Amino acid sequence: MANSTFDFNRCNITLGGFVITGFADADDAVLITRRNDMWDLISGADGDSVFVKKSDFSGLVTLKLLPSSTSNEILSSIAFGQGQSGELPVPFLYQDENGNTVAAAEKAVIMKFPDHATGKNLGSNDWMILCADLSVFIGGMN
Repeated sequence: MANSTFDFNRCNITLGGFVITGFADADDAVLITRRNDMWDLISGADGDSVFVKKSDFSGLVTLKLLPSSTSNEILSSIAFGQGQSGELPVPFLYQDENGNTVAAAEKAVIMKFPDHATGKNLGSNDWMILCADLSVFIGGMN
């Protein structure tokens, strides 16, 4: 039986060349999802079917940051530049050095500023990043 260890500090996330840090205490502090399935199945009235390959490889990345994280300022600057000035998309990279998992996109934009809530408990700032042609490889752990 193989033993593995996991250390979140060995998960590296960059957006536009900036290292993102200060993640919230959450099981899904980084969530990487494809927006569409890779395949569909079309079935006819007589039972014949055909597989249809989808060509949309876009993805959505959610980063949950502590309100105290300085990365909020970095992401705010990127979002402001993309939204107000029309700056171009920036590259996104997630690399898990605990193993072989990698996700990358040459073009990514911040979808919107996170909702801001203040209350009894300290929440998180949930940044949603839309990626064109998100390449994903889910690997094992060392």
